[in-house]
Amino acid sequence: MESGLQIYANPNNGSFRLVLPEAIANAAQLQLRIYDSTGQLVKEQTLGREEQRPRMDVFDVGAGLYVVTVSDGQRTYSGTMVVE
Repeated sequence: MESGLQIYANPNNGSFRLVLPEAIANAAQLQLRIYDSTGQLVKEQTLGREEQRPRMDVFDVGAGLYVVTVSDGQRTYSGTMVVE
């Protein structure tokens, strides 16, 4: 996986924004996935091209460390975030 995905605010209280890497920012569709610390998928969503800095809400997850991935099907970028 390549780095380059920016997540803010981090830590957060269940709401955050993503800054997508330039290499995939103009992809027609992106798959966003959020995994908990055990590797279990807790949220999956498709992002459209119009969402340059998508805002995500994960108020239904508990406090902890999460891995966020965004993929265009060929490249995958990841980052970690903390929900307080």
